[in-house]
Amino acid sequence: MKASAEPILIVDDEPRILQSLDVLLRSGGFKDTVLCSDSRQVVSLMVEREPDLVLLDLDMPHLNGLQVFERLAADYPDVPVIVSTGNTDLETAVELIKAGAFDYVVKPASKERLLSSVRRALELRMLRRENIRLREHMLKQDLDCPEAFEAFHAVGPSMRSLFRYVESVAVGRAPILITGETGVGKEVMARCLYRLGRYAGELVSVNIAGLDETAFSDTLFGHRKGAFTGADGARAGLIEKAENGMLFLDEIGDLSPSLQIRLLRLLQESEYFPLGSDLPRKSRCRIVCSTHRDLAASSETGEFRKDLYYRLRHHQIRIPPLRERPEDLPLLLNALVARVARDQDKPEPAIAPDVFDVLRACDFPGNVRELEAMTADALARHRSGPLDAALFRSGIGNELRPRRARGSARAMRTPAESAAPSHRDTVPNLFEDAAKLPTLKQATETLVRQAMRAAGNSQAQAARMLGITRQALNQRLKRMRNGE
Repeated sequence: MKASAEPILIVDDEPRILQSLDVLLRSGGFKDTVLCSDSRQVVSLMVEREPDLVLLDLDMPHLNGLQVFERLAADYPDVPVIVSTGNTDLETAVELIKAGAFDYVVKPASKERLLSSVRRALELRMLRRENIRLREHMLKQDLDCPEAFEAFHAVGPSMRSLFRYVESVAVGRAPILITGETGVGKEVMARCLYRLGRYAGELVSVNIAGLDETAFSDTLFGHRKGAFTGADGARAGLIEKAENGMLFLDEIGDLSPSLQIRLLRLLQESEYFPLGSDLPRKSRCRIVCSTHRDLAASSETGEFRKDLYYRLRHHQIRIPPLRERPEDLPLLLNALVARVARDQDKPEPAIAPDVFDVLRACDFPGNVRELEAMTADALARHRSGPLDAALFRSGIGNELRPRRARGSARAMRTPAESAAPSHRDTVPNLFEDAAKLPTLKQATETLVRQAMRAAGNSQAQAARMLGITRQALNQRLKRMRNGE
């Protein structure tokens, strides 16, 4: 939990206790505090600068804690209040909890109890603030910073609505999970979040797929000198490099169970241990993750920890596949043609209208990345005149699969195509003669072994056959070898 954006107001009529509470909070990383020994000044202090949290003593002269709390609850209902009380006032403290106080601590407060309550209260304050900002922003039609999303070249309503949501969650520290198929632009979205968040620190990206436990820990957490053989000096991890910035973890769905536990601790406690160190370090970076996997389904099967999944998806950004937003094709293709023409040192050609008819009939399993590859291929073969549909149609084959008959695509099918059985009808039932269906794990391992045999043990070729990344296949093979 990061230090609060606004101060913590500590109210107690005893200066010794005020100083003690202040020292405790500062030792926990909460440096911005306001001390008040006269309860009559609380209201004016709140007007001057609204705090993120009030730590309120019950037994005070002039205005007691109960009277102060009633004013705060009426005028500042979103500011959490932690009541500080002696053993004789426990009944009153419980009544205040029922009336809306966040928590109470008994004097003398232990460091662990106080800091735990403060962190939870500040997290609640942050959630309330983000929810208000989200509601306000989603009601708006215009974007505050449309230039942040220029890389998407999208004008359709689905993406505009998504951009408004992204703007509303970009400011803050809560984790964000970006989901979507391969090639939709998850890393591009992470850069948009970083730009909108105006962070003081860096954007640091790391691909999780293929990292084993040691590599993951060393890459993210760093190590001390002598932590392992060859560690001749200390090394800062990427978390330290992303201090006050953003840490982007790509392909989080490939994280092994043991590493999921380490990431969960980082999210829950905002602290980590460099390899070879017994002293935790605090982290003040925002964590953004992405995956093309269905983490909800993986959490149900036990492949991915539910508690980690719920932590990661505090805010969830789903980028729709290209086939769901055909209205974006013209602007996107024009931008790709201009970029590829510059890369190939060619004049930018016009685009024939029939190109869009062909592309709208395609599923784009590789999404924008696939369209970019098709555009590069079409321009490489283009000689003169407008860029026409033939240059794209010749590359459709296995790369871009026409959709099944639907709307305008149905009218484009030839009589021979209409008479031919659909792909779905010709897919064989692999388990038709099996007495018992294999488990999902058994079927997956069988597919992996068969692909490796067919590819002559080439992981790159086997990954292409299975439709996954080489790093994901490498991680799967390691888990199979370890019997996981």
